[in-house]
Amino acid sequence: MRTEFKMINMFERIKWYKKITKSRKLVPTNGQDEAAKKAELRVLQKVKKNNLTIATFYQKRIPDVNKRRGFGEVDVIAVTKKAVFAIEVKNWTGEIDIVDGNLVQTNRKPSKNNVFDHISTKADNIKFVYLSEFGEELFEVKPLIVMTNKNCKFTEAVENHPMVIKISQLNDEIKTAVNKLDDYATSTTDELIMMLDKFPTWDTISLANSQEVIGDIVENSMPFDWDRSKYSAINVSIPRGLFATILFGPLIKIATILHDGDTVEELIKPNKETITLRRPTVASEYRELPITAIESIQFGGSEIFDWEKFSAKSNSKQHHSDKNEFEVGGVYIGRIAKDLDHSFLIVLKEKVVSGLLSKNSLDVHVDLIDQFYSIGKTVKVKILKFSNKSKTKCKLIEVNND
Repeated sequence: MRTEFKMINMFERIKWYKKITKSRKLVPTNGQDEAAKKAELRVLQKVKKNNLTIATFYQKRIPDVNKRRGFGEVDVIAVTKKAVFAIEVKNWTGEIDIVDGNLVQTNRKPSKNNVFDHISTKADNIKFVYLSEFGEELFEVKPLIVMTNKNCKFTEAVENHPMVIKISQLNDEIKTAVNKLDDYATSTTDELIMMLDKFPTWDTISLANSQEVIGDIVENSMPFDWDRSKYSAINVSIPRGLFATILFGPLIKIATILHDGDTVEELIKPNKETITLRRPTVASEYRELPITAIESIQFGGSEIFDWEKFSAKSNSKQHHSDKNEFEVGGVYIGRIAKDLDHSFLIVLKEKVVSGLLSKNSLDVHVDLIDQFYSIGKTVKVKILKFSNKSKTKCKLIEVNND
């Protein structure tokens, strides 16, 4: 009976090992995805080498001020002393044209999203979040679309469009743009870099078969008490070969990398653990991955982004983002978020503090209001009173600069 049990146990171990070995066998990578990533890294390296650039960021997800948890990924961000460049990288080939206001490859089906609006919205969100966090306007956040493929050809409309350039023109574009501008204050660049650094990127799971998947790891799907607030990355390996697996049983090696760089290794007997990833392309698309198929996990951030908890400043600095910093009689710069017929909704701190600015109180003729006060523009206002005890809603009046 014991011999029979050992035989069954041995065959189960062999079956497990073969299954795991098969899942970790190298497979061809997606050529199109690989080319797109290489194109982004080419642009990143080019702006890093530009002597006008003081900081660069890759695949940062910029919070969308119009959504509670929405983000927009910017392929490359270059910060100079005079301007910020939000760069969308395209590895398109063939003729590039502008059709119905959208940038298109003439040999491909047009994107549902307007490419110009897509990157412009992300650039605007950088400005809006900065305003929300630091109470000051951030000027000169420039959206750019950079084409990297040498086989692309611009039509005259594209050649003349200020947002679209080839990678060979990138350094000249940055130089020309900043030569016309004044420097940011040193504090502004410091604050901006601090803010961008705190924005997350995608969680990245590298599979042992050479594939890579990105998205948001579902927090409650992580086994072994894994926690992004503790670890920056996790490596998984299979330490035993077939013979050792038959003799001693399946084993996986987990190396957790702490935020300070220290590594903690642990040997664990696997029990069909999985991890779930929400893919970035479709909100409802989830992928469940066996831990044994994974080579490494790189967390995109140390915490899940939450508007109410987010602070772009260091903990030691008192900052504008705290709702308790807003007082009756205080003057602030806000963003026009909505037109409510008789008033505008003005956001002072994204998702936390907002107020109503009556159109009747504006010192402008009613027929000209739409010209001077449109969604996304900023306005200097004074808080007249709070409408609730939590000081998140208030009544406002505009303050003229003079």
